[in-house]
Amino acid sequence: FSFSPATLSSSLVTESAAEIHVMNKDMFIRTLTEAKAIRRNRIKERNKTQAALEKAEPAGRTRASFFRASFAGTGRGREAQGKSSGKGRRSKRGSKKSSASSSSSGVTDEDVDMLEEKDAAEEEAEEEEEGQRALTVLTSDWKYLSDPSIQLRNLREVKVLGRGAFGLVRQVRDRSGQQDYALKALAKPQLKTSHQGRGFEKLVRERDAQVLCGSHPLVTRLLNTYEDSKAVYILMELNDGKELFEALYRRDIHSGSTGPVSLNFSQFLVANLVLALGHVHAQDFVFRDLKPENVILCRNGYIKLIDFGFAKRIASGEKAWTLCGTAEYLAPEIVLGTGHDKAVDWWSLGILAFELRAGRTPFDYQEEEGEEELMAGGDEQEAARRRRNQIMHNIISMKLRMPRNKFDEPAEKTIKRMLRREVPTRLGSVDSGGTEALRRSPWLRSMDWEALLDQRFPAPAMR
Repeated sequence: FSFSPATLSSSLVTESAAEIHVMNKDMFIRTLTEAKAIRRNRIKERNKTQAALEKAEPAGRTRASFFRASFAGTGRGREAQGKSSGKGRRSKRGSKKSSASSSSSGVTDEDVDMLEEKDAAEEEAEEEEEGQRALTVLTSDWKYLSDPSIQLRNLREVKVLGRGAFGLVRQVRDRSGQQDYALKALAKPQLKTSHQGRGFEKLVRERDAQVLCGSHPLVTRLLNTYEDSKAVYILMELNDGKELFEALYRRDIHSGSTGPVSLNFSQFLVANLVLALGHVHAQDFVFRDLKPENVILCRNGYIKLIDFGFAKRIASGEKAWTLCGTAEYLAPEIVLGTGHDKAVDWWSLGILAFELRAGRTPFDYQEEEGEEELMAGGDEQEAARRRRNQIMHNIISMKLRMPRNKFDEPAEKTIKRMLRREVPTRLGSVDSGGTEALRRSPWLRSMDWEALLDQRFPAPAMR
């Protein structure tokens, strides 16, 4: 899911769902009013520029050339600068610099509507061009890919591994029969309309993140990308395991076991993730979506980190602002929209470490009276929204309570330090010593990190 940080921050200070809805509506109306005022100013500036050009330019100059010149110096020129500085068009239109009204500018709502239509058409053309450019980069830029010699036509399907919102994941085998891979097929129509029309661009960023971070034994490698008329294909190494989520919550038909794992295995798994996330951070990326579904538990007990859909490149000292991830694992600074860095991954790891032993996340939603009736009535979307808002409220306000008899003292101390809301004091943050501080923590200091990296350290029993 994704929200505007400003909208979410205002939502979280209220307890009532009705109040949240009203606040969001008021914010929307205020933003729309400011945007119209700014558009009126743009029309006024454009008309002034056109009048000046008509006096200065030869009579043969066309009306179109006047408007191109106006755009170069007014609305779109400034908006392009906003894009390049990371603020984007919406923040420009939502700024407080303009308080113009239709009466003071002499511009009518019809003029504004005409400009909106023109802007919409131009934006659509720009996005189409950017999407095509992103697709070209996706399928032709091989400089990071490990094995471009693997061709799509030489792969045949073995079985379907899973289904997603955009297509299928298949196990495929090359013609020689020597190697199996995982092939993800993403339908172009869905990609084109996803993520506000920027699905291809997001896919390129995801690909680059996974390729640049994939040179590690605990991160799934991306091998190649392809396209045909219907889909974009991503070829990855095939992992011989299952999602950690399945291991935790879906009963094994052979052993019949499910639920929390042993303390020793929890320690081993968390150490795996310290190595994997530490490597991602060393490449100047923040992962931002650590959860059991994005961790593959291999047959040898080691893990593979998958799904770089929310990964973002962040240089030292920089912050990101997008609200993204899965509610139960969001760090407080993401929820509040105050800017975040790589420390959010250590918060998520603290949540996961808690979950491994407790069988639940620490700030999970407690079902309220009437919730079952709401679900039975078919309003699942409303129930999900209520649950998500309550989880995020808990993250920023609820006291952490460690369950009894689940953790020894070193584990409890380490997890509590990872779940500190103040980023500078959070274990793993830059100010608290980074990844090395995690390695030296009371719970993890006994690990043989070199043997773990080489996968020579035997995995403990899971339960």
